[in-house]
Amino acid sequence: MATRAIDCWVNANIGGAAGPGAAPEFLRRVNADYFKRNADDFFRVYATSSCTETRSASCSSGKFRAASRRRAKTIGGPQGIARLPNYLEALCKGHRRSDIPSEMAADPAVSPSLDRPHDQSGRELGPRALQTRQRLLDATAQLLAQQSVRDVSVVDIARSAGTSPATFYQYFKDVSEATLRLAEQAADEMPELLDIVLGSWEGDEGLDRARRLVDAFVRHWDEHRAVLLVRNLAADEGDRRFLRVRQKAMTPVLARLAEQVISGQRAGSVDSAIVPQAAAAALGAILERLAAYHRELETVGVRREDLVETCARIVLLTVRGAA
Repeated sequence: MATRAIDCWVNANIGGAAGPGAAPEFLRRVNADYFKRNADDFFRVYATSSCTETRSASCSSGKFRAASRRRAKTIGGPQGIARLPNYLEALCKGHRRSDIPSEMAADPAVSPSLDRPHDQSGRELGPRALQTRQRLLDATAQLLAQQSVRDVSVVDIARSAGTSPATFYQYFKDVSEATLRLAEQAADEMPELLDIVLGSWEGDEGLDRARRLVDAFVRHWDEHRAVLLVRNLAADEGDRRFLRVRQKAMTPVLARLAEQVISGQRAGSVDSAIVPQAAAAALGAILERLAAYHRELETVGVRREDLVETCARIVLLTVRGAA
């Protein structure tokens, strides 16, 4: 039963390329750090799989969550990873589906940020506080669009938002944390792109779908360009907070694109030598880079509509092969 649950996780996160029964090989490949970073996804998928259909009520949802987090902190090395299937099954014994926390039963590929905003003391924010917090975030985004993140100060943000630095520190530890929250908000918009990827890619419908995908990606970057550039730079420099946000935003889209490549291979239109995940990653890199700098291309005569059309045809050629 546990292997089936992990298969579900594999299929949800790497586009189904591994296929049924691939969990043991997948577990041999992942390391302890990877599991720790993605533990919540393992448990969410396990919580919604059929192996939790018949459970007793001997363990509360709070205990389930606590046990999950303890294991995520302590697992390590090949032996720990190898014991994961047995651990998952043991963990879920004594649970009913209704006992699983609802937020852990969400689809890990499309779930928005689960934590409600709190201030720095841990108190949940009321309506007025949420408005103040959002004004500070909007001010941060505006300043990031005008200057380097290293030049943005708390004083500047507070002044732009019409409040004080002391108020800023009620909600955020520093400018980096405010930028991280903006990146999380941008990531919560990515399900729109997932909706576009899902569906038929055959014939004219496929080209139209590819155009809509590229156009949505460019619009997403136009709206959040400054924040997304900071996100990617921080992630590339090793900041795991920003790396997790980037993975949350991009991994589901890349997984769905990989699924389309696999579908094309099964239909015989895409070369079997192409690795679906590598193809999806290449498309993601192209889309991100061109969406981030398409205005610079306009200076050499490449119009936005030219960019969308060209990228759309590259996407379609990759996921469906030559006509």
